[in-house]
Amino acid sequence: MKVREGLLRLILVPALFLLQVPTACGVQSHAADCGQGGAAVLAGIGSQLAFACDFEAYGRYLNRDIFTLGTDGAPSRRLTRVYAQDRDPTWSSNGREIAFSSTRDGRLNVYVMGGDGGGVRRLTSALAQEFEPAWSPDGGRIAFASGRGGAAAPLGPRGLPASLYAVSPDGGGLVRLTHTPSYDGDPAWAPDGSKIAFVSDRAGATSVWMMNPDGTAQTRLTQSGGSDDRPAWSPDGRQIVFARGADEESSTAIFVMDADGSHQRQLVPGEGREPAWSPDGRWIAFVSNRDGHPNIYVAAGDGSRVLQLTSDPAPKFRPAWRPR
Repeated sequence: MKVREGLLRLILVPALFLLQVPTACGVQSHAADCGQGGAAVLAGIGSQLAFACDFEAYGRYLNRDIFTLGTDGAPSRRLTRVYAQDRDPTWSSNGREIAFSSTRDGRLNVYVMGGDGGGVRRLTSALAQEFEPAWSPDGGRIAFASGRGGAAAPLGPRGLPASLYAVSPDGGGLVRLTHTPSYDGDPAWAPDGSKIAFVSDRAGATSVWMMNPDGTAQTRLTQSGGSDDRPAWSPDGRQIVFARGADEESSTAIFVMDADGSHQRQLVPGEGREPAWSPDGRWIAFVSNRDGHPNIYVAAGDGSRVLQLTSDPAPKFRPAWRPR
């Protein structure tokens, strides 16, 4: 977690797009990368995962795409093919659309596409970077992080300003939810839509916070002194899973706590980040380097039975379960 998933590199991306394009003799992709060689069969999961993946064999940080992965062992499906950074997928509550962020028009902004990758439409068009969208359970709002409130440079590492906003799926009704000169990001809606968990470094260390959907009643839930990241709710709304590292430079592990911040404990042994709880609560997907590459794993909801889904070198990010 040296920076938020390599966002620091986005500072150079617009200029690099002018200098490097994929050619037959240049940047190449592997047919088996990003889960396209197939994934482990996990009987009984019964849901689908969207994730972002750096598809290029070299110069990976220029081209990232959105893929979906079934649970039948079949190869993943590539949804986006624009030479840009497509990232941060999140499903609509009906499972028909995916919101994501992309640099395809220069800077990171929020887009929506169909679950098959078609019908792409742009929701935001700020000059600042806008990323980490999260779709509300009722389908009526998309929360996201943005630097439009004052950051003068492309966002990337924690420490530069970002605030949370929400917009309707048609791009209207924009409202600002947080107003601090800090980094606020990773919004996550409670299953009943009554709360939004998020991360902030306003108190120094990056911690998990909670607020109402209108931005009121902002409360800090974790105070580890380290770096807490990527909160995700259990389907019953009783618990929140998140990643924790000793600091932003260290490896992370998967932790869980009650929704009020109590009973914090390590859930999945070993290195892991970006957890996401399955719709039925039985599985937690996460990314880990435990085999030497950032691949997607799942663990049983109690932290036991860790299983590997993908096994190729391409870096993968932010698994997101499709609602049933």
